[in-house]
Amino acid sequence: MDTLSLPVRVHDDNDVRAYERLRTLLRRAVATGDAELVGEVATASAWRGQQLLRHPEFDTLTDISRRVGATGVQIAHSGSVAGLIFDPAAPGTKHRVRTCVRALDNSGIPATRIFTTFPTTKELRNGPAHRGVGRQA
Repeated sequence: MDTLSLPVRVHDDNDVRAYERLRTLLRRAVATGDAELVGEVATASAWRGQQLLRHPEFDTLTDISRRVGATGVQIAHSGSVAGLIFDPAAPGTKHRVRTCVRALDNSGIPATRIFTTFPTTKELRNGPAHRGVGRQA
């Protein structure tokens, strides 16, 4: 997706204050290793972006996130990449991730990659990356 062709939102003072607050919260979350707060910040940022981009799967992603116990939803500012965030230290995370992949599949949303913060020798792949029209590989 050509991000330069996306609609441009003019941010008012309320937007600027909201993003400053999110940035402050994200710094705290990273400094303290708070995966729940990272998820909350990501979801809040995705929701704000949703006001402009209208990601078609936003509601489904946030619903699945709640149902499977993810800490939040992330959506790239271009809207072309989305994902769910899990706390890797929480009990049952592997089961929740598997449940999430099934829920995504049942909703018609392909899970193409699962990234982890744990040391691993391979990236977990669930399928080929989606290639849209006019997008470079």
